[in-house]
Amino acid sequence: MPVFHGQGGEDGSIQGLLEFLGLPYGGCNLEGLALGIDKILTKQCCEAVGLAVAPWTAIDSAAWGKDPAACLERCRPLGLPLFIKPARLGSSIGLSRVTRFEDLAPAIQAALNRDSRILIEAQAQGIEYVTGIVGNQAQPLISAVAESTLRSDSYDYEAKDSADALDDIVPARLDADTTAQLQDFALKVWRALDMRGLARIDCFLGPQSPILNEVNTMPGLSAWAPFVMAWRHIGVNAPDLMDLIVQEALNRSLVR
Repeated sequence: MPVFHGQGGEDGSIQGLLEFLGLPYGGCNLEGLALGIDKILTKQCCEAVGLAVAPWTAIDSAAWGKDPAACLERCRPLGLPLFIKPARLGSSIGLSRVTRFEDLAPAIQAALNRDSRILIEAQAQGIEYVTGIVGNQAQPLISAVAESTLRSDSYDYEAKDSADALDDIVPARLDADTTAQLQDFALKVWRALDMRGLARIDCFLGPQSPILNEVNTMPGLSAWAPFVMAWRHIGVNAPDLMDLIVQEALNRSLVR
């Protein structure tokens, strides 16, 4: 059960070695990890099948080095505030939020110091909701929907790893139809990224449909983590959840 965050562990590297050695492993599959760790590829795959994402643009170190002014102009139509995210780092490492365009250039440079490709994203309005999925492509299991309310302005590394930074509500304060809509959207994201094993799908409620924030291919597994609480609400406690993940891993290894 490779429990890693970020590059080297959540991008498929370790899992690729395990597949080469013929060893079953729990957690998200190689393809889902490779796509899910890359916030830009995630958005492109989901947009390709008609799923809504927050407005965004991408900048790489080559384009920034050649013409920073042109890169900044690409960001201007997104409005403010903006989130700047390294494309392939986990746990929101390197994430920053800017509320003035004059602060954008140093934020971009700081993110490019961590990753050669970065995502610049408009802030989606509303409450964030998270849904857990475990299993295969054909008949995955879906958790309750958790409602995340954040006490700080951005969901950075400290917020994710502090029990005091979040007020998660499980189940989310939603009617049955809206809950089902969010769960269906999460399932479509899961299938768009060819995921198996486990993942947490984070999204906002837009006026027409849910809007994808990002996917987490190794969500937090602490007692207060929304992923764990969402499963616990439907009667799947942590030991049972691990059993499901391990069983899926063994089943996957038989059909590879």
